[in-house]
Amino acid sequence: MRLVTSIRAQPSMLPRETALPLAESAGDLETQLQALTNVADVYLATGELEASLGYRRRQRALAEKIADPEAMALAECLIGCTLTMLGDWLEARNHLEMARSAGASRDSAQTLSFLGGLDIQEGDWETGTSLLEEASRTAEQTGDIQVLRLVQLQLSERDLLQERLGAVLARLEPMLADGGADPTSFALLPNIAVAHLEMGDAERAEDIARQAVEQGGFYRLTLVDALRALGLVLVQQGRWNEAETTFSDGLSLARDVHYPLGEARMLLGRARLHASRGEPERAEARLREAAAIFHLLGARPHIDAIEREQRP
Repeated sequence: MRLVTSIRAQPSMLPRETALPLAESAGDLETQLQALTNVADVYLATGELEASLGYRRRQRALAEKIADPEAMALAECLIGCTLTMLGDWLEARNHLEMARSAGASRDSAQTLSFLGGLDIQEGDWETGTSLLEEASRTAEQTGDIQVLRLVQLQLSERDLLQERLGAVLARLEPMLADGGADPTSFALLPNIAVAHLEMGDAERAEDIARQAVEQGGFYRLTLVDALRALGLVLVQQGRWNEAETTFSDGLSLARDVHYPLGEARMLLGRARLHASRGEPERAEARLREAAAIFHLLGARPHIDAIEREQRP
């Protein structure tokens, strides 16, 4: 049975888009701005990144028309976030730096967290860690639990790359408390599952990975990461057919939502599957495919990890 079906915006979300023409006909620019923000948020959640980016650009243009500097900074930040997911990291950095240059704003911690996360993925761990720690201090002052979770998630990416598995759990598991139905809470689960798996607790890892798939299903980028975690668990357990199905579903979804980092990491999972089944040539092919994507992104730590694995 396939794990993934086509996920579209939930009916309860649709009135947000229909609110746009109503706001436009009323000539209320502030209401239009909020409507654009809401629609972009929905498309981001459902993984329709190009659509979300289009609304973010309209959000930015309207904020400029209104001459609202904080709204302009927020729009630049969220454009940068979306471009990061789409894999245009250079342009993403340009927008995030523009948001940061706007100075102190209510969303400065969010901007710093996205910039720091980008540095981590590119291998500048010192700068990334510094920015994330600054974002954490700012978010603590404002009580922004969503940004605090995002910061710890970004730092856990560094910890996983450095194979500091205990640090991953120490960071993320306390952040699950009172998470409720918040998508920033769901997003923590895949890395927690991977850490438990690499520490030898496959049973616990499977429970968490399946929870991530079930709870994060509407949030398609989180679902990509959850399917990768589950696939890795199934490989470790020798359930190769299930792992193949899981990775195939995850790879299709990553490509459908144009999430190249997720696609490349899914290919790494398939490489591990092929290696476990005694298929070295197929494993090597998947590693080459993943490396090509990481090179395009500029994801240096992942490239280095593949090169270490390919050494005789």
